[in-house]
Amino acid sequence: MTAVAQAEQTYWRELRESEKHVAFAEIANDLDVTAQRITRSIQTFEEAWLADIRDKLPDAVKEGPAAISAMTAIAKSMRMGLRKIISREQRTMYTLGELHVQRELQRQQSIQLVRRDPPSVQQVIELFKVRSQAGIDAFAERSQRFVREAALEAWKVYGDSLTPRQLGQVIGEALDVSGRQSELFSRRLGMESFNMGRDRRARLQYDAIEDVEYSALMDGNVCESCADADGTVTTIDSPTYFKLMPPNHQCRSRKSGFNNCRCMWLYRVRDEVSDLPDPATLFKPPSADGTMRVRTGVEI
Repeated sequence: MTAVAQAEQTYWRELRESEKHVAFAEIANDLDVTAQRITRSIQTFEEAWLADIRDKLPDAVKEGPAAISAMTAIAKSMRMGLRKIISREQRTMYTLGELHVQRELQRQQSIQLVRRDPPSVQQVIELFKVRSQAGIDAFAERSQRFVREAALEAWKVYGDSLTPRQLGQVIGEALDVSGRQSELFSRRLGMESFNMGRDRRARLQYDAIEDVEYSALMDGNVCESCADADGTVTTIDSPTYFKLMPPNHQCRSRKSGFNNCRCMWLYRVRDEVSDLPDPATLFKPPSADGTMRVRTGVEI
């Protein structure tokens, strides 16, 4: 069954003409696989953290509540290791976003696509680091709070007789409470990175693109906000383009809002497309501060 056929059977409305060249099923699978990999990385991170807590438990129990609270702190080295893994997954989704736009443009007009990758933009990599670190820190702080409260409660019940097995059980239950958040965090980062890649590739084909159309087709649990935006047509770099850049921050999907938003901008080519310029001509030389600027003057 083709991706289009799957989309027709799965999603909440019929395909528009502009959507028939989009591999929605393949994109959904890419996003799911990435979210699963990031979630598994977080789970591995939690297991290492729990093992560290168990190693520190005997001494902490003897010293009391203050030591138990300190014991639950997540080491900076653990957070850094997880950030590296997540940043790698973000770059993968960024590349897939570029690839899908290439294919979509080619299906529309058989455009001779750019064969080489766009210039490396350090700001993108730095943004991935910042976004993943912020998410990890927020997730870690929440998890630490759950685990700290559970450990202290267990100490009140068992006192000095608290064993690693007993603590492991209460901590496991505490992590189950917050476990859903890791999946939502993973999905949000994957979709953000994917759409950054789509935007980047579209800019390299700027002269070929007539306008952009907002599609909420892939969100099977489409919310009112995304449904209202569905079908919006505008141009790259317009206020509307940036306001609705997926994942839609106004999304209120039944699966926890923009954490699960799967809307996309679709890039529609001009009726007649001449030979596209070499991608290197789309960029001005770096400015004195090293900032790369595209021909339209928009910083990336």
